[in-house]
Amino acid sequence: NPRRLDVSSMASLTAPAPLCLARGRFSGARPCPSWRRAAPYRVVRADASASSTPRLPETIAEALDTVEAHFASRGADLYAATPEVTAAVRTMVASKRTDGKTVSEVLDASDGVWEVFEMPHMRKLSAPARVGFKPVRYTLKNRKLRSDVRFKVPFEFNSTGSETTGFGGWLSAAGGVKVSAKRDDAVELFFSSFWVGRDGDAPRDPPRASLRSPEERLLAGDALIDAVGNAGFVSSFAQFPLHFFDEQRGLCVFEFPPMSSFIACVRVADAPDATKF
Repeated sequence: NPRRLDVSSMASLTAPAPLCLARGRFSGARPCPSWRRAAPYRVVRADASASSTPRLPETIAEALDTVEAHFASRGADLYAATPEVTAAVRTMVASKRTDGKTVSEVLDASDGVWEVFEMPHMRKLSAPARVGFKPVRYTLKNRKLRSDVRFKVPFEFNSTGSETTGFGGWLSAAGGVKVSAKRDDAVELFFSSFWVGRDGDAPRDPPRASLRSPEERLLAGDALIDAVGNAGFVSSFAQFPLHFFDEQRGLCVFEFPPMSSFIACVRVADAPDATKF
């Protein structure tokens, strides 16, 4: 069962007393004169439709409509996720709907460019440090996998979306994806190449793709990044249970078990034929 979402909290309010009442309203924290009788209270029923608290999606149809409306206005931006989007993802997870496909069949139907629109653990860890990641992008083709993540430091936030300033660049990795050998409801990611690139609209292709022969070596900086990436990759953290997949709408939700976090992605394009892994 999905966890309850704590979308709001109420603080206790203490009103100064006594207060003078006029026409059923508080007119201020002024002591009532002893010679004047306060007007009686009127009981007024609250109008639920006037509440400012948004209605959270409860059915799978409502959840899908919610996330699609969100994409139309905000795109795939994990920092723009609203309580409604988070609740929609939880509803999608609870449905356990994968188009009736096995995990292997899902992988065969997953070619394309995917971008993350909900990743709570990344948002919580990066926001206080003012580091931003947008987009978080995965390109899949014939079970080959490429990850490209654009980062900014510092990363500024505002009410209309994320605004990036400062130093930035791309963090990239390439490898593949397969059905997990540890559990049949999960996928396993593996990477063999890591690199970085300068900031810009598009990430850099893998340095190894530019080598003209097996004897040619990576530049010292590229070799260092690749070695650090391979040394730091923890395969036990690369197991992701699949909870939702909708091929037609291009939506999927995986779980990152170490932090009990759900990662929701949308397919934004076909995988380009020129993609280098």
